[in-house]
Amino acid sequence: MIQAFKAANEKNSIILSNALDISGVVGTTCKHGIPMKFLNIKTRERLVYSLFLLNNILDEFGSQINVMYDIGCTMAKHLKVNYL
Repeated sequence: MIQAFKAANEKNSIILSNALDISGVVGTTCKHGIPMKFLNIKTRERLVYSLFLLNNILDEFGSQINVMYDIGCTMAKHLKVNYL
């Protein structure tokens, strides 16, 4: 039997994540899908994790990279306000 996915509400997510050592993982892959860099998330997903990975990739590979991010519009606004 297939069960429907039900997202946790904010309150339950915070309670659950406080009980866990790691609440998620964020990472990068090359264009072929090969894993490159990953970080353990110990708090709710925040832009800081993605920015850290982006800076790390830029340091290692230079600025000739393509970025795809599910909340890229949020990151683009943050970068324009804080770095341009």
